[in-house]
Amino acid sequence: MAPPAYGRDAAERGQRTEEREEGSICCIDNYQLEAHAEGVKNQFTETGIDLDQAVAFWVQRVYQVSRATMYRRFGAVGVDLTPEQWMVLVRLWEREGRSQNELCESTLRDRPTMSRILDGMEARGLVARQTDPEDSRTRLVTLTAKGKQLRGKLLPVVREMVAELEAGIGEDDLVTTRRTLQRIFQNLEGYLAPR
Repeated sequence: MAPPAYGRDAAERGQRTEEREEGSICCIDNYQLEAHAEGVKNQFTETGIDLDQAVAFWVQRVYQVSRATMYRRFGAVGVDLTPEQWMVLVRLWEREGRSQNELCESTLRDRPTMSRILDGMEARGLVARQTDPEDSRTRLVTLTAKGKQLRGKLLPVVREMVAELEAGIGEDDLVTTRRTLQRIFQNLEGYLAPR
């Protein structure tokens, strides 16, 4: 059996990789490879489900690995920041002075979760919350000097991480992947709405 695409990509990047056969260990995260039929829509078998064929399974695996990688990379440059806090920083770098509700919507977090994320960021001196002068019921989130300075420190780290994540994958494939994930999100988004 030929190595899966990610094994070939690792070899092209000069990383240690071995011939992949059924039962071998994947170099990415020690995942046990299984032999299976090609295709995505055939994930259901007579007796259950073949997780290796399930898109959601691979989305979850990429999420887990990228999250762990981000923690390690940020830690290596002396920054204690969660991926959720990273998303808030990016949204505030795009446009400062957003309300907590705007941040909830733009990062797909509920209000209690966003409040906890902002509490942690405020405790680290990255953001400040203040009352909106035009609407006293609204609290605006702004970056502190420390929060602004992280942009220069973390963007190169994330650029490098994304380059590694996209290595060996053509632009057309990346565009198709993003478009497909956006469509899957749209298909499921209705289930998140309050009923």
